[in-house]
Amino acid sequence: MIQKEWGVICADCKSFIVMNAYPVERPELTVDVRFSEAGETIRCPKCGLVCAYSERDVNHRLAVSA
Repeated sequence: MIQKEWGVICADCKSFIVMNAYPVERPELTVDVRFSEAGETIRCPKCGLVCAYSERDVNHRLAVSA
């Protein structure tokens, strides 16, 4: 099993904002992520910009080790 993260890319600084992580057996697999119908308002921890993101903004990537 490997860990994948899901999140959004900041509209300003383009950093990846991690929302959560999940295990998968193969790197190409992803889980189905559902935002509320109105979307989510998220503050970027890197630049501080607050934006509203919808389900179509969600991205998946292999988890980055700290």
